[in-house]
Order: sequence, then structure tokens, then C-alpha cells
Amino acid sequence: QGIGGATVTQPTTRIQGQLTLAPGQSGDLSNARVAIYTSLGEWLNDTPVRFVAPTGSGASVSFVIDNVVPGNYYLDAWKDIDNDFVIDGGDMFGWFGNGVYPNGSLTQFPINQGEAKTINVQMFVL
Repeated sequence: QGIGGATVTQPTTRIQGQLTLAPGQSGDLSNARVAIYTSLGEWLNDTPVRFVAPTGSGASVSFVIDNVVPGNYYLDAWKDIDNDFVIDGGDMFGWFGNGVYPNGSLTQFPINQGEAKTINVQMFVL
């Protein structure tokens, strides 16, 4: 408790941002999955530590992952259009990092206690 009995709340540690389809591509990014991982091994095994669905619809949507444990993360976003649990043709995929699918690389980023980190991801129709 703070001065005078007021409750002191810590700022929420969160990752927020937008998913936006690459120029010239069209589709609906609603119901995509935005996921964070603490290691490339988790990413390769598709075992995220947290994931959320974005809000909105169309070629640009927003996401917020609240109450993130401070640390280092990787982030990707995927919409499995044919629901076959495989990243393949027709799906929409993007990540925080460099390059273009399938020759991209994820970049790790830190997040500190109380930080609101903004990560914007360009999505590609595969």
C-alpha cells in the first residue's frame, strides 16, 4: 500500500502492436495467432509461452499481450487458413526480425518490468 492507504499498482508489462499485410497483398488477419517464445527451440517446436488473437479485421489488426514476465522473447504471427496446423501455402505468416519467408530470421528482443513494448509485424500470404 502507498501513502494514505492508497493501493499502489505496478505498471503492466505488455507487448503490443499491429499485424499488417505486405503491400499488394489482401486478406483478413482476424483470428491470427500472435505468439511469444523464450527460445528458438520453443519456436521450432511451436510451443509458445503465451499467445493471443488480435482485435479487428482486415489487412491490419492490433494485438496486446498483457502481464508478460520480463525477459527476452521472439514473436511470430500466423493465420492457419486451412486449419491443417502446418505453415503452408495460403496461410498468413510474419515475425519480428529480418528477411522474407521462407528465408527470414527471428530477432530476440528484451522487455523490462513495467514496459509497454511495441512490435509491429509485416505479414505475408504464403
